[in-house]
Amino acid sequence: MKNQEAASYISLAILERIVNSIQVSWHRSALVRAMVAFIFTTITLATFHSALALETPALLLEKGQESLVNGSYEQAIEIFDQVIKIDTQNGSAWKGKAEALQGLGRYKMAEICFDFALKSDPNSPDLWLKKAKGSEMTGDSYAALDAYDRALSLDSHMTEAW
Repeated sequence: MKNQEAASYISLAILERIVNSIQVSWHRSALVRAMVAFIFTTITLATFHSALALETPALLLEKGQESLVNGSYEQAIEIFDQVIKIDTQNGSAWKGKAEALQGLGRYKMAEICFDFALKSDPNSPDLWLKKAKGSEMTGDSYAALDAYDRALSLDSHMTEAW
């Protein structure tokens, strides 16, 4: 918000210079008034559009998921990290980051991220299943079995956990 306010002040200062540098009387020149109105409207619209462009966690999560689906794992991690900086308890961001890390073959880090995701949603059989698969990839069969058991205890019809 500070950047937008600074941009507005700078833009208004430029506007004042334009008005002061024109030697034509303010009341007599419709052209000058029209130019000033156009410039002011343009500045106002630019400020409004930049305010709309602020990225909320929901928008960032959407972008992160899109990057994840497209296989842009590094980009997805960067985006999910932005959400985590805003809200460290955001389970969806931790899950997305974990899935991106798994896509890069960084299973140990993914496991840690799944643990954070599970703190916000410990009753998600899907999260437990993904954690189990990651544990399996690291060779930690005990952790994998425990996570598979948790997934099955939450959803006994989860065939992937059998």
